[in-house]
Amino acid sequence: MLERVDIVELVGRYTRLKKAGREYVGLCPFHREKTPSFYVDPEKGVYYCFGCGASGNAITFLSEIEGITRGEAIRRLAEMFNLEIDEIDVKPTGGRRDTLYRILSTARQFYKSNLLRSREVMEYLKGRGLTPESVASWELGYSPDPHSLIRFLIKEGFSTRDILESGVAYNRNGDLRDMMAGRVVFPIYDMAGRVVSFGGRSLDGRNPKYLNGRDTIVFKKSSILYGLNRAKHRAREKGHFYLVEGYFDVIIMHQYGYDTAVAPLGTSFTQEHARLLYRFAPKVFVVPDSDEAGSRAALKMAVILASAGIIPQVVVLPEGEDPASFLLKGEKLPEPVDIVDYVLGDKPSDPLVIRDRIKAVMPLLRAFYTSERSIYEFYAEKVSRWAGYRISVSDVPRITVRRPGSIRAVDRFLILGYYYGLTEEVLEILERLSERTNLTHRMYMALKEGVPFGEFYEKLKPEEAAVVHGEILPKEEVREALSRLMEELDDLKLRETALAGDEEALIRLFRRRAHRIKETEVKAE
Repeated sequence: MLERVDIVELVGRYTRLKKAGREYVGLCPFHREKTPSFYVDPEKGVYYCFGCGASGNAITFLSEIEGITRGEAIRRLAEMFNLEIDEIDVKPTGGRRDTLYRILSTARQFYKSNLLRSREVMEYLKGRGLTPESVASWELGYSPDPHSLIRFLIKEGFSTRDILESGVAYNRNGDLRDMMAGRVVFPIYDMAGRVVSFGGRSLDGRNPKYLNGRDTIVFKKSSILYGLNRAKHRAREKGHFYLVEGYFDVIIMHQYGYDTAVAPLGTSFTQEHARLLYRFAPKVFVVPDSDEAGSRAALKMAVILASAGIIPQVVVLPEGEDPASFLLKGEKLPEPVDIVDYVLGDKPSDPLVIRDRIKAVMPLLRAFYTSERSIYEFYAEKVSRWAGYRISVSDVPRITVRRPGSIRAVDRFLILGYYYGLTEEVLEILERLSERTNLTHRMYMALKEGVPFGEFYEKLKPEEAAVVHGEILPKEEVREALSRLMEELDDLKLRETALAGDEEALIRLFRRRAHRIKETEVKAE
């Protein structure tokens, strides 16, 4: 069979190959790389990656890239290349995994048959916007009580030990119970299309509202995405995935033609999830719920995607909407927006808001810095233009503000005092300064004229405005800093008087400084 399979054609469906002598070379489809290190030898019918060590023949390649069994890979290759496989033994190998797969498949049939007998649950699904075709296609089910499934599986010949190990049940003081009792049930499939677990949505208000099966030897939540087995081929054709939050969102998205939608299984989106998506498509459109929690989740997902070299984009929904509710109103999803534009938005006048948005976008810049330097440089320049000063990251992740000249510490505290409304203290300090800089003179005139801080801030030069974009001290600390400035000005005046021959001024200056030294010692103790 392997002699009749064109391995170059097969691999070429997943990565672009170029002829290099007797071999073909391209970027490895199994790991992220910039320089091609993946070689295919058509004469020997094998491949090898010098970057990650992946190697094998056509069967191995298809099995690994699609996450399917060897037998399934043989069947797929036979279909692709019109080969007869009647004489090839592709029967399951048996063993623990096969037993668990059979239990899970049997449980799926049990749940499906119970759903068809429950008019109330079917009405619930209809109320959530699911069509009968979607319910059937996604093989949704229902578990009526804690024990019916267990009795059914035992009757089918499965042991209680195997039932527990499959993840469909749990043991409560010797009583074996169905994990999904009283819930709508969503079968969860691996990349090969096998049922590996179930998720459930409660119907009676019990918590948790959504429940996922526990990890087993055939199921790891951190490496499976709901809907990926159906979406992967369409994503390869279209070049993108839609990443949403839950089961209903995925099904409704597919129902309305967005057939590359997937979702994590009630757990955090992981690096392994991102690598899975990258194997099939270079773009991911995150579709969060339009609330604060959804925005935070979208940014976390985007950072993980960026670290895998994927450029994430965000589909912004109207306030109060999620993907399912929005589509069910007959609307079409808005066009995705750039992730950095999504985080930054329009530039506000409030410097604290500017600072917070720059801090929010920094994890994205750091992720691109480590995964794809050219993408990082593009976005670093974009954020710099938005902020008005140069922003970059280093191997020690922190914001680096590069600007010509420098702003004195005193000026920084005066600007912050102005921002916090400590105008009397700031004005008094400015009046007592023997020399004012151009910045402090403009600040003095603005305060004398009663100009609000927002108006003053808008007229600052970029290097001056950048002063308040780092770590901003709380108001009380700024107030204390201004008090220390006042004391330093008092000390300066006493020093000038003392140098002019006023012994009383010298004694007062000595006492003031001695008192401050004592205060410092007390604080240290």
